[in-house]
Amino acid sequence: MKDDTTILPNAPDDTHTEILRATFRVLCERGYTGVTISRIATRTDIAKSVVYYHYEDKDDIVQTLLDQVLSELLSEYFRDSDDDPAHRLENFFGFIFAVADGDITDTKPDSDMDENADLNTDSSHTVEKGFKHYVGAHSQAYVELRAQAAHDQVFRETIQANETKLRDELHACLDAGVAAGTFDIDSVNDATEFLLTLIEGAIFRGATTDEIDTEALADIIERKLGIIIHEADL
Repeated sequence: MKDDTTILPNAPDDTHTEILRATFRVLCERGYTGVTISRIATRTDIAKSVVYYHYEDKDDIVQTLLDQVLSELLSEYFRDSDDDPAHRLENFFGFIFAVADGDITDTKPDSDMDENADLNTDSSHTVEKGFKHYVGAHSQAYVELRAQAAHDQVFRETIQANETKLRDELHACLDAGVAAGTFDIDSVNDATEFLLTLIEGAIFRGATTDEIDTEALADIIERKLGIIIHEADL
């Protein structure tokens, strides 16, 4: 039984990835405490002994999953994007706010859906890329994993390392925009910290409340950076 391949679509189709995909589905269904090697194995054709051969324990799997999902996110919107800095941030924050608003839902595997089809016709650019089709509906899983960092040093180090990667991509994008005359900001460092905090806050509030006003957040970004994020569709 092969698990849903919409998670980590760019990863090699091998045993490592199959385990990560199965872990993601269990995590979304049962939360962090419900993730066990047995449950991971039952979502695949892989024996428990093989799972242990590839990964030390469930935390090793979960932390690897966090790393790879973030890597695909950054590649989708920053590293492999040919857009100018303003469009990169516009598309990225359109995605983040769609996640926070709960506008992105899980989809069928690619074989059952045209990868270029709009998932939500009211979300404009955020539905043009394949990555967001599976992340948005499960942002609560990331929130739960991040909460582990409050009392687990290994998780804290993983989260900090991932946050550094995101910070670096945001900083590079803003720096490129300033150099090109696209952004008029006094401090790239300060703007990076502001955007990073806004991202984390939007995801947390979107996953745990129904009160987030993404339109107001988009307005702040427009006033600070001059980036219009799907003004009519939020």
